Amino acid sequence: MTIRTLSPTLSVSPQIDPADVAALAASDFRSIVCNRPDGEEAGQPTAAAVAAAAEAYGLRFAHIPVVSGAISEGDIAAMARALA
Repeated sequence: MTIRTLSPTLSVSPQIDPADVAALAASDFRSIVCNRPDGEEAGQPTAAAVAAAAEAYGLRFAHIPVVSGAISEGDIAAMARALA
């Protein structure tokens, strides 16, 4: 998994697999925000599977599925709350 740091408190990555969560927790990440809708791509883990792994390692998890070109004001507000 490639993680790109955008700021001291925000990083982004491609799809996270539940198996990646242990390494994220060990690297001092505190939360995961998943913006991909379930079923967007074949073989992608569900948000629930990633959420369960996050919970097991004490990380917060938010699922804010968005579709490119169709991001709503509600999606933006949900992301702002998750980042807060």
